[in-house]
Amino acid sequence: MDESEGSDFELAEGEEEDVAEESEHESLPDEIRQDFDISEPRSHSYLFNEDTVEVINIDFLPDDKSHTLRYIRIEQVIVPGERLPLSPRCPFSMQNLQKIIESKQLVILLSNTRAAEYDPHHNAHVMQLPCIAVVAKITKHQIENGPHAFGMKRVSAELCAIHRCKVFSMDFANRKCGFTILPEYLRPSVMSLTLPNYALSWSPAKKAALCSSLINYPMCAIYDLAEKHCEILIKHLSPWFGEKSLRNILSMGKVPFGFWVAANFMLNTDQKYELLSEDSTDVRLAQLAEHVRKVNRVACTNCGIILFKTADIIRMSCDGIGGNYVNPGGVVHNLVTVSQVDNFQYRGPSSTEFCWFPGYRWKIIMCARCDDHLGWEYSSDHLKPRRFFGMTFGSLKPIPDLTEED
Repeated sequence: MDESEGSDFELAEGEEEDVAEESEHESLPDEIRQDFDISEPRSHSYLFNEDTVEVINIDFLPDDKSHTLRYIRIEQVIVPGERLPLSPRCPFSMQNLQKIIESKQLVILLSNTRAAEYDPHHNAHVMQLPCIAVVAKITKHQIENGPHAFGMKRVSAELCAIHRCKVFSMDFANRKCGFTILPEYLRPSVMSLTLPNYALSWSPAKKAALCSSLINYPMCAIYDLAEKHCEILIKHLSPWFGEKSLRNILSMGKVPFGFWVAANFMLNTDQKYELLSEDSTDVRLAQLAEHVRKVNRVACTNCGIILFKTADIIRMSCDGIGGNYVNPGGVVHNLVTVSQVDNFQYRGPSSTEFCWFPGYRWKIIMCARCDDHLGWEYSSDHLKPRRFFGMTFGSLKPIPDLTEED
C-alpha cells in the first residue's frame, strides 16, 4: 500500500503469531491442494443437517390489493433474489419463526435500519411507516428435537426475498403487518419499439442509425440507456463472476439482474435501501453503474484507514463475492471475501467450530487503528486458496475514485 493512502502499519499486527500457529499444522504445497467447492457456503452446513426440510412451493401475491402477513425484524436490507439464513436465539423470535414455518405462508422482512424511536410498551423500536420491505419465502427449515434455550426447540430457516413491498400498518401484538406489492417499471427503449425484425442481428450502431432514419430522432435518443448501464456493470463485475455468467443472469431480465448486482456489490444500508425503494429499473441500473464503476478501494467505516482494493475481491461462494451467514448467537453477518487485507490485527485463537467455509479455520480480525471488528481470516492446510478474508459489510466503506471514467 502506498504511504499516500494513509497506511499507519507496514505489517498486520499479530502476523508473526499467525505464522507460528500455522507451522503447527501440516501445510500442503499449492500444486496438490484441492480447490474449495464454492457451492458449500450456500448449503449452510454449519446450520442445517439431514433433518432439514426443503420447501419448493412458491406463492406469488397479486399487486392490485393489500395483504397481511407475519413479519420478521432483521438488521440487514435484503433485495429480491437474496437469501438470508436465520437461527434466532430470542424466545419471541424463535416462536415467531416456528409459527411462520407451520403456517406455510410467506413472510415480510423488515429492516431495523428504518426503525425510529424506542417504544418501551412494545419493547421494540417503532418502524417509520410507510416503509419499504420485502416479501420472502422459506426455502428450507429445521426444527431440532429436544428443548434448548428457554425450554424451546431450536429453529433455523433459510429465506429468499421475492417481492418488494410497501408496509403501511403494523400489529405488534400478533407480529403482523399490512402491505401492498410494489410494481417494477422498465421504460421501453425507442429502439425496441421501432427496430424492424430483419435488423435484430445488426450492430448497435447500425440499429441506431436505422431507427434514427425511420422516425427522424437524433442518434442520442435512440440508444437504450438501461442496456448501456448493464454493459457497464458487466464490464466492471466480469473479473469476479465472468462475462458469460453475468450475461446468463442478464438474460433473465433487467429487473432480476439489477437486484442481483445490488446483492453482490458493497453497498451500505442506506444505498441498498434507496435501490430497494426505487420503482424504476432504469434508474436503479443507472445508480448501480455509478456505484460500481467509481469504487476501487475499501476503508474501515469507523476510522477511514484503507483495508483493501476491489481488485483483491475473490469469489468463495456460488452466490457471489459474499453472502449472509448466521453465527451461533443468531447474529447474521453479510460478508465480502477478499484475498488480502492491510492494517488489521488478530483477536483470539483460531477455530474450526461453526465455520461458514467447510475445511477452513477462522480467526477474528480487528482494525489495527481503531480496533473495530472487521471480520475473519480463513486458512486451510489442504484447500486453495490457503488463506482469504471474510469482511463484514458493516465495517467497510467503499472509496470512490473520482477520476474514473467510462
